[in-house]
Amino acid sequence: MSNPPKTVTASDKQLNESRKIAEQIVQGATLATLRGVPKKSLDALYALAYNDYNAGQYQKAEKIFRFLCLYDHMEKRYWKGLAATLQNQGKYAQAVGVYAHEALLDMDDPEPPFQASFCFLADKNYGEAKKALEAVVAIVNENPQHKSYLAKAQELLRSLDKRQEQS
Repeated sequence: MSNPPKTVTASDKQLNESRKIAEQIVQGATLATLRGVPKKSLDALYALAYNDYNAGQYQKAEKIFRFLCLYDHMEKRYWKGLAATLQNQGKYAQAVGVYAHEALLDMDDPEPPFQASFCFLADKNYGEAKKALEAVVAIVNENPQHKSYLAKAQELLRSLDKRQEQS
């Protein structure tokens, strides 16, 4: 038999402070703004993570991108960097989750589901790869400025259909 969870108590002052922070977050504040971290500092960290990523130092890049995502959860390029870093380390399931978050930040961008499809393919999860590619096609059909993804997605879908026919 498990023990019941312990009750967490907080003082009125702590509760009021927590409510203020929660309200600021609901209104769009980030941890960076709450902690007074300047955008220039975040930009400098992004440059470091980007350089580490390009140098193949994925573990270092991952730690910095994770920090950036925590401090500004609304900045799409931080999520993109983290997802790509995870993908390059073969952490495909984690990368898919991060691509999903990135997609929520811009539902008209076909790149997150497109990149997620490669993660699914690497994990041999062909059904999910197909769904991700179908999402790419749907996004491009609604947003023709992203037409460069269409031919690639359709080609991969045809390959998956052939693979399914051969099974």
